[in-house]
Amino acid sequence: MGDIPREVLSDHFQERLAGKRLLGAVFLAFEFDPGFFEQEILPVILDTPVSHAQVARLLQLEGALRDVPHGVAVFYDWTGLRSSDYNAPRLDVQRLPVRVSTGIFHPKNVLLLTENVEPDENGVFLKQLLSATLSANLTRSGWWENVEACHIEEIEEGTSTRLKDSLVTLLQRVERLTANSVTSEVLKPYRRFLGTLVQGGFKSRGRWLLPHLYVGGGGESDDVATFLRAHIPHESGYCLEVISPFFDRHPASSPLRGLVKALDPEEVRVSLPQDASGVAQCSEELFDYVRQVGEHVEWGCLPDDLLSLGRSADAGRRAVHAKVYRIFKRFPKAEFVFVGSVNLTAPGHSGRGGNLETGILLEIDPPTRPEFWLRPLKRKPPEFHALPSEDELKEDAVLPVQVRFSWKTREASTRWDGVAASPQLTLCGTGGPIGPPSLWRHREWGALPAEIAERLANELASTSIVTVRAEDGRESKVLVQEEDMPLKPELLRTLPVRDILQYWSLLKPEQRQAFLDARAQLLSPGELGGLMVVIDDGTKLGNDIFERCAGVFHAFAQLAARIFEALNEERPRQAAALMFGERFDSLGTVLERVLKGEEAATAAHDMNEVDRYLVLLCALQLCDKVRQDAPDFWNEYRTQAEVVLKRLQERTSLRTTLCANDPEMPAFMDWFDRWFLKRAEPAVLA
Repeated sequence: MGDIPREVLSDHFQERLAGKRLLGAVFLAFEFDPGFFEQEILPVILDTPVSHAQVARLLQLEGALRDVPHGVAVFYDWTGLRSSDYNAPRLDVQRLPVRVSTGIFHPKNVLLLTENVEPDENGVFLKQLLSATLSANLTRSGWWENVEACHIEEIEEGTSTRLKDSLVTLLQRVERLTANSVTSEVLKPYRRFLGTLVQGGFKSRGRWLLPHLYVGGGGESDDVATFLRAHIPHESGYCLEVISPFFDRHPASSPLRGLVKALDPEEVRVSLPQDASGVAQCSEELFDYVRQVGEHVEWGCLPDDLLSLGRSADAGRRAVHAKVYRIFKRFPKAEFVFVGSVNLTAPGHSGRGGNLETGILLEIDPPTRPEFWLRPLKRKPPEFHALPSEDELKEDAVLPVQVRFSWKTREASTRWDGVAASPQLTLCGTGGPIGPPSLWRHREWGALPAEIAERLANELASTSIVTVRAEDGRESKVLVQEEDMPLKPELLRTLPVRDILQYWSLLKPEQRQAFLDARAQLLSPGELGGLMVVIDDGTKLGNDIFERCAGVFHAFAQLAARIFEALNEERPRQAAALMFGERFDSLGTVLERVLKGEEAATAAHDMNEVDRYLVLLCALQLCDKVRQDAPDFWNEYRTQAEVVLKRLQERTSLRTTLCANDPEMPAFMDWFDRWFLKRAEPAVLA
């Protein structure tokens, strides 16, 4: 048997991202576990060391996400939402369900827009698109447990590639099938990058086949067999090897015969999926059919060491979820591999209608004469248990509904995507119905009343998943499409104000990560109990008047720098999170805590009236600067800006307290306020 290349999926992504800065990421998948994605997959692509304490971990990831200019988005099949032991998602990730009327949304792709950390000899930071085609869903089993397949192509800005038109087609179909207007904006940076590329005119370079991307379903493309036949050189002597976890229930539907006819291989082996006890995970009828396709067609098995979860004799087996079509010749040696999302099923292989699928065809340079990866199956399994295929639509089990909410406008809307008109539907939270039963608009968005939208906002403060219940008793969990997530309030904001100011003042991401990790006990006391103590890392503001004032000034200067850096890099949502959000390090959080005087009771972080008033003046100065230097941004978030200004007006009561015991203080405060808030002008030398 031939050697099968193996690597850990997460490690492979991290290796390919080494030396690159992430500008944006788009994930396409059938199944999506949002909690697992946030906690385990995001740290891989963000390349961020994170705390074991969950709240600190989320805050560290949130900070890293702010530095990704185009953000992160996940497109998943509307029936593919999966839950796990991980908590409900909390981070600023666009989560968009996709509905394919003729089948399922089944691609597994990752598009990572990057640029080099170091400039080239001309001082240019080169940009790339890492285009990954894989078989793994965005779930624990897909990234940690199953046998999966993946290939990553790196495309440099402005170069020629055969992948351009196929990637453009893929993005067009995703946008057309997603019922949310934000999709166009999410995909714009990737379309802009693809616009810099040149579509390659030749299938091969010399005699070497260039990579070709297959995008099936939903349009004019050919089926898989035709695609492979069109690109693989027409020669005799090929062998065909198929690894697929799912098959059609009925042999008459199987695309195997058409695949064999198109490629005309001399030998064919198809991987038989089996459980740990040897039960075949297909129908006996299909098992017999495969052997009847031709004398040269047989079942095979992957090596035991590839399937084992460990070295011990009682170690469990890994499920095979990879989809691989391998075409090779022994003399002269040649090898082609097609990997991606395509199962050996009719909906998977159909070019017109069926599923939306992707796969990439590659020519491999084998170091030795290629041989089958699969060993022949020696005997017929004693038992058969056909698994339901991923391709089987589950419309009866999942209500065709969508819900979205904007944290900027605090408006909510719903949508019914069924074939017939909507039944009476009830939106429910953890405490029961959020509103009365109602008919939802058919295949268009309908706004919810303001009072119900506000109840939904209260529910979303602690989760992103709600329940929709139909009048016949059916119900489904729905992942709300939250927009303007940087403005979503945080549950835990327990850091003292002086710690938040210190966090603002830190210059490097590594320093901010260490700072949060050191305060894990403060951030998540319920999670850690008494097992961890707050670490004194020495990063505290000084306690004399100069150090305290200078520390506050420095903190606000760094906050202003981060806000304007985000605006200059066209990341207004990240700037809004710092300026108007309700996260642990947002300006609004600091104002709320300072105005409530919550710090006075904590001796270790005591802030007297002077400290608090100084913070409020610095905040007012920052607002004036942003309003004057970034008027478009200020006006875009005018509602949130007015909330901040209203809070700052409450400083008058604190000013009254400062003036109460000294008749000369009012005049001094008038002078101090006027000169503090006046913007300094650079001096001009005579």
